[in-house]
Amino acid sequence: MEISLKLSLAVLCLVGLSNIVGLAGNDGHCDNCGCCCECQKVCRIVCEMKEVDKVTYSCKCDDFCVAGPSTHCHDGCTCGRCQESQIPTAAYVRTKRSLVKTVEKVKKPTYKLVVENLCPNCCR
Repeated sequence: MEISLKLSLAVLCLVGLSNIVGLAGNDGHCDNCGCCCECQKVCRIVCEMKEVDKVTYSCKCDDFCVAGPSTHCHDGCTCGRCQESQIPTAAYVRTKRSLVKTVEKVKKPTYKLVVENLCPNCCR
């Protein structure tokens, strides 16, 4: 859709340059060369580069461990510290996914139509 809009603006500009819209304003000077004659109002397309933000998203994965339930020493243990010490069981690896937003500056063309007062020589 954006390409068809650009194409239609370009066609509109070409049609506007070939057609006389009206007489110039009070000063009667050409906007292009500055000569003093009977000027015509014409439509011209102007392309300007505009800096816009381009946002992209990606996924970042981080692994972490989740420990299982802790246990005491076995029943026949005589170490004397069985009630105080806990023995962890096997850990499980899990993955945490985080959304990462990246903003990048890009230049895009923008088009606008401007009215200019041009002499017959500059209209060609």
